[in-house]
This record gives sequence, C-alpha cells and structure tokens, in this order.
Amino acid sequence: MLRAGAGAFRDTTLGPSIDPISGASFNSWLFSSGEGISVSNGFSGGSTTPSGTSITPDVQQFLTGTPPGLELPTSWQWRTSLEKNARRGVASATYAGSVGRHLLGNEAYVDPTTGVLERFTTLTQNQSEYEALELRYSGSPGANIYASAAYTWPHSLDEGSEDSSVFLIHPGYQLREAWASSDFDVRHALTASVSWHIPRALESYTLPDWLRGWTLSGILRARTGFPINILTSEQSLGEQFDNAGRPDLVAGLPLWIPDPNVAGGRRLNSAAFAAAPAGEEGTLGRNAIYGNGLAQIDGSVRRSFALFASVRVEVGLTVFNLLNHPQFADPVPYLASPFFGQSVSMQNLMLGSGSPNTGLPPLFQTGGSRSAEFDFRFAF
Repeated sequence: MLRAGAGAFRDTTLGPSIDPISGASFNSWLFSSGEGISVSNGFSGGSTTPSGTSITPDVQQFLTGTPPGLELPTSWQWRTSLEKNARRGVASATYAGSVGRHLLGNEAYVDPTTGVLERFTTLTQNQSEYEALELRYSGSPGANIYASAAYTWPHSLDEGSEDSSVFLIHPGYQLREAWASSDFDVRHALTASVSWHIPRALESYTLPDWLRGWTLSGILRARTGFPINILTSEQSLGEQFDNAGRPDLVAGLPLWIPDPNVAGGRRLNSAAFAAAPAGEEGTLGRNAIYGNGLAQIDGSVRRSFALFASVRVEVGLTVFNLLNHPQFADPVPYLASPFFGQSVSMQNLMLGSGSPNTGLPPLFQTGGSRSAEFDFRFAF
C-alpha cells in the first residue's frame, strides 16, 4: 500500500512573543550613537576594530534599516510511505520531511570596540529543514512471539533551535552563517522490542505450573549522539549569545583522543581548538561536533494471576539498563574549564533535572545505572 500526504501549518501564537515578561518579541531596541547597554560577550573587549574586519552590507542593513514586520511562522510537511503486509507481520519504508519558514529568532549587535549593545530585535526570518528515512517492522515471527523494530535516518538543520536564543551580529556577519545541524539532531536511531509469552508446553515437554503464563519482554534503544557547541568559556552572567566565543579549529589534529583515565575512555582534544582573536568569530561552526551515543537494553517479566471471581492481579518486574552498561553524557564543552572534553555525568542527567523547564526527571530517562521496578495491577 502506498500512502502520501502533505500540509501547511501556521503557528498563531508566535512562541514567546505572547509572554509580556521574558518574551515581548514585538519590542525592538535601537540606541543612538554613544548610548546603549554594556554587555559581556565573546567578541568585545578590544580597543579598535579587529584587523581585517569590516562591517558587511548585512550588518549595515541590520543597524540602519527598518526591521521587517513579523510574520506567522509556517511549516510545510510531507510524508510518503510504502507498506507491505506479510503473513507474519507488516513492513514499511517512509520518507518524511518538513521545512520551516518565518521562524522566531532574536538578534543583537554589540560594538566590538566598546562592548555596548546598540541594537536588539526579534525577527521572523529563521529557517529550518528536516528529512528522514524511516524503516519499520512489526509482527509475530513465531508462535507466542511478538516483535517490532524501527530505524530512523534523519537530519535536522536550522538557524537556531530555540525561540529564546539570541544571535550576535558581529562586524563580519554574513547571512545564513548560523545554518547548521539542530541542537536535537540525531543522525541514527534504532528501537527494537521482542515479547515472548511462555506457553503451557514446549513441543512434547510440559512446563511446570510456576513457569507457565509468564511473558518475557526486552527493548533495545540505540542512537548516535547530539551535537556539541564548543565555546571558549561558559557565559554564566549577562546577555548570552548562541554564536559568541566559538574557537578556531586547528587543522590536522584529531578531535577525540583515547584516555583510560576519564569516563568513557576518550575525551576531546584541547589542542585541536584555539581561542579566536578578540572581536572575531572562530572557524569552528555551530554544532559541528557530535557527542556520545547511547545503547541500552531494558527487560521485564510479568504474569497475571486469578484471585477470586473475576478479580485478577498482574505482577511485573522491569529492569532498566539490564546489562548495567555505563552511558556517559556529552563532555564539558568550555575550553576554560579544567574538565573540558570530559564527561562528568551519566546520560540520564544530561537531558534535564525534572524542573518545569529542564525536561523529564532523570528517573524516567534512559542512560542511567541499572534500576528495577516492581508493579502490581488489579483488574475487576
């Protein structure tokens, strides 16, 4: 069976623009000569314009031109799939994609000679693209066995992965220079599961009562790493810019080097990165390096027991990270840190701490140490 579909969608909320406190994206700040707000960023601090750097036409337009009006963010999405039904299951191959236009993005200009913020505005000029090949199988390859597997080969690109991010318009700025893999881009992802319901007998052998009726299940999750943004130092205070503080990439040196004394047995090579001259952006692009991948197996066993009348109880045991294989988080990305290039936590801590703005609690994330969960469910 061949399926195809496409659609256009508009975001009528404009993301944080409806937030009067931290959003207010309908505001544009423009200061006259000699006025502004002093900020700390990766390009300021010099007393003169950096050697060989001139204000490009794109920057001149940003500083003197009238900001274009905001437009509703729009995305075009499409999907084509080919599905085949077989005697023991269903297999499908899908191509999916989307493009986003008029996406929100905050931009600011800081005078590199004074460190003064001269202009800050929110525009709807960012773009994004996504393409993916998706392969899937689900079915029953054998008696009392159910299995499924899904593999995705995607690529997501954009000019900024968060509505709240701020991009610094520096003197040598060029259009689309922030275009790169998205913060959440994962190039390969695989999920496979299998479940076996133990029958009353195996061929001619009758199983004992205590073994019959149990269901054994397992799930394999595997993916490649997320992109890492390498910066010279962490911007802990003041205005933060997505593209400030990127270092130069030293040619001819490996990005990763083996080190048995650190988590995961490897670390980023600090010699492969060098701080860019003051007032200039480094040659290492946005999200140019990918971090640690993940592979984890979870297993469970469960069975339903009759109690009395129509009341039943289901008893289960689930073990996460069954093999207790360590899954280390991405390394520290700040060159100024003594822990640069080393992983300092497990992956379940990398995606959030459980607060309202930082993702799921680590207990519910993959990538932690082995843990077990008992559950009991009553049915009437």
